[in-house]
Amino acid sequence: LARSMGVINGLMREYHTIWLINRSTCEMELYRSTGENTVSGLLDMSVSYPDYRQFIAAYVNEYVADHADVVLQNAQLSVVEDRIRDGDLYHVEYLRINEQGVISYHQMTFGFAGTPETSDKIILAFKDVDKAVRKHMADKLYLRQQLNIVQALSRDYYNVFKVDLNTGLSRY
Repeated sequence: LARSMGVINGLMREYHTIWLINRSTCEMELYRSTGENTVSGLLDMSVSYPDYRQFIAAYVNEYVADHADVVLQNAQLSVVEDRIRDGDLYHVEYLRINEQGVISYHQMTFGFAGTPETSDKIILAFKDVDKAVRKHMADKLYLRQQLNIVQALSRDYYNVFKVDLNTGLSRY
């Protein structure tokens, strides 16, 4: 676990659910789930199917909305190990449908928990790509609104300051 912490800490910033898969037994252990974007059935499914091969087949069958056969093929451990052999991350992208019927763009990411030669575990992380895109768009909209306010004020005023009322700090 200590060898995998660097990779896991990097993934935790973007990925809502992270599992560790034992390379020899294919057993899975849940490392982290924010619950925020994790479909509730996913965690139940991992209890019903603690073996990665069974879990991934059930997950793809239940939640992948389009091209499930391609996603299943790309998520097979033999393919995953071949793609991450050099220590890189490997991504499988797909459309996921949740229990409420909402379809969103998602990503599974795989990597070694340590170096490829010494690692006995593979990391499997899930990410809601649509959420990241929505956040990015909201951030851009907010910045654009702030710029419009400053531009409007600067037409009439020589100096424009933005003051944080909580801290009293100001900026141009």
